[in-house]
Amino acid sequence: MDAQYSSQITLLYRTYNDVIKPLIAEIEIRYEKFPTPVFNEIRAFNDHVARCHRENISNLDIENELRKAKGHIERIILDCYKFLNVALHKIVIKRFDKRTKGVDLGAINNGAFFIFYSR
Repeated sequence: MDAQYSSQITLLYRTYNDVIKPLIAEIEIRYEKFPTPVFNEIRAFNDHVARCHRENISNLDIENELRKAKGHIERIILDCYKFLNVALHKIVIKRFDKRTKGVDLGAINNGAFFIFYSR
């Protein structure tokens, strides 16, 4: 395999180590489980990298596999942020509900706020 491709793989794994692993750790802390969609993306990412190491693979095929692997890295990051946003949103909503307990939210802005908030 060409050194150029090896360096691309190194960068992908650096992103995994430096960006994705801390996000996954945060997700596991908040959810106490590993999200299946993230696991599937990690599996797919590694599968594309592994395909780059087949015998007699052409440079064009390696480039295609690395492009796909990079796409999975991007989806892993987006999935992680999605899971963390949902978790943090739930925390914020719980805090808001606790702080506004006993407050008539329907009275705010002629009920428009409560309709928006309920959605």
